[in-house]
Amino acid sequence: MTNKKSTLLVCWFKEHQWDHLKQIVSDSENLGETYADWKKGAEQQISLFRKQQGTVVKMSADSEKMLQWAKENNIELSSANLSQYAFHLFEDKYPTMVVCWYKKEQWDHLKEIVSDPKKLGDTYEEWEKKAEQDINMFRNKGQRVKKIPIDTEQMQQWANQNNLSLDSSNLSDYAAYLFEKDYRPKTQKAKKKKQAKKKKRIKNKYGNNFYNI
Repeated sequence: MTNKKSTLLVCWFKEHQWDHLKQIVSDSENLGETYADWKKGAEQQISLFRKQQGTVVKMSADSEKMLQWAKENNIELSSANLSQYAFHLFEDKYPTMVVCWYKKEQWDHLKEIVSDPKKLGDTYEEWEKKAEQDINMFRNKGQRVKKIPIDTEQMQQWANQNNLSLDSSNLSDYAAYLFEKDYRPKTQKAKKKKQAKKKKRIKNKYGNNFYNI
């Protein structure tokens, strides 16, 4: 059985790149005869993994960029190691681990809208204690972790709009959605603002000759 904390990273290719993908993968016969065959097989694996309490993240992949990455890292692309590129994409896109953080007053509603409420824990305090332990474990390993405040009613609305059935294995998908939508733009904006201030300080101190440092 797959551990409920496991995450499967999947390269998700576009149909117009299918011919190129088949050219650059050493055992292209394992991908399938057609793009439709590959997509069907991938969706079946994803569905099975999620049923076994795993989280799946599809990473949009460009075959040209993947080939360049493989050459730079001296990697021979095969059907078995495409997930390495998915992991590379994931690290670039999500350098921070995101965690759903629920309100105590919405605990009962949360347990009503997920299909497997027992896996969350019997009480809010029990869930909170376990979640804090997991967060500390990841932080001790050097992983950045961000708690994403969750409104369960908004999460339920998001699930309905995306035709998703909420369970303990895919709640993190909503946290990732919020992080990409709300937190990442703020982080990037703050970073640009900090860089602009640094350039201004350098310009004031050294003049225009050092402005582009």
